[in-house]
Amino acid sequence: MRKLTLILFCLLLAPLINQAQTGVWVTTQDNVSLRLGPGQHWERVAVLPSATTLQAVGRTVNTDWIQVAYETPLAADANDEATIDGITYGWVSANYLIWSGNVLLLPVDGIATTATSRRAGPLLTIQPETLFFEVLGDFDNPVQNLIAAETQVEVTGRIGSSSNTYFWLQFELNGNFYWTPTWETGVPGGTRAVLDASYLFPFGRIYDAIVADTAIATSALSDIRGRWRDLDAGFAATCNSIPAQFVLDEQLTVGNDLVYEPIFQAPRNVLQSAVDKINIGIANFEVVCSQPLEGRTASAEVIAESLLFLDQATDELNFLGVMTRPIANRNPILGN
Repeated sequence: MRKLTLILFCLLLAPLINQAQTGVWVTTQDNVSLRLGPGQHWERVAVLPSATTLQAVGRTVNTDWIQVAYETPLAADANDEATIDGITYGWVSANYLIWSGNVLLLPVDGIATTATSRRAGPLLTIQPETLFFEVLGDFDNPVQNLIAAETQVEVTGRIGSSSNTYFWLQFELNGNFYWTPTWETGVPGGTRAVLDASYLFPFGRIYDAIVADTAIATSALSDIRGRWRDLDAGFAATCNSIPAQFVLDEQLTVGNDLVYEPIFQAPRNVLQSAVDKINIGIANFEVVCSQPLEGRTASAEVIAESLLFLDQATDELNFLGVMTRPIANRNPILGN
């Protein structure tokens, strides 16, 4: 059964391998600082405008910071300590970036330009007989005879998490990356801090989008239902900062991921139904708040209708949680 799972995983990994060959590129989502090192305490050497696309050349172990190759000349008074042959190898916070390609293939600590030190990431103990692979998906060629004794290595990435029965850990050894399943090694502390690359596969992308949109829907539902309940109880409700109506993540509405992972079609439909009802509650409240300030009221019928829709949305989101929890453990790339 596990061999069958590994074969399936190998097929699913083809897009990942192809992406890795094209390199990793990042695009800024706001005006962001380019710094000498990976942290806000490092000197800023330039400001990157929003929508700037650069080649990524390194990362921190937790991928909170990405090193990029910046080819624009620095200002005359800027620190050029990280500039080599006209290219500045600076660092940008990952919070302001989107990227293409497999970030986990970027070298940890990147291209050395300035003297740095850091705390080691999660440490994993491997043995000479531990099963691990240089290319995740090439399961016919496990790495052999690389170590002769028990060795500690640094975990640099993962696919999946402890919410799954088993998942995959990436580690660095002698400057190279390797992958091992947690059924071989166990789970060291701190692995949640490293990047989960499940987003590289349809299953992971859809699951992450459903989890994120469910959180947004739950927050909006709590807010708008509280306002309608205040009106129902005869109290005044604020018209300030009304939750915005929203649509599902494009991952759930555009593209072919749902074709490849039809197990998510039913949860996605339940989420859409809940979002539609929440948006009705928001739209009805916006109508109330659009009335002139003096005499602004909501009829008993509108209040009752809105609360009915929102109660139904509550039931649907609760049901969605019941549907999605067991699906997480059916991720084909994790071998569960």
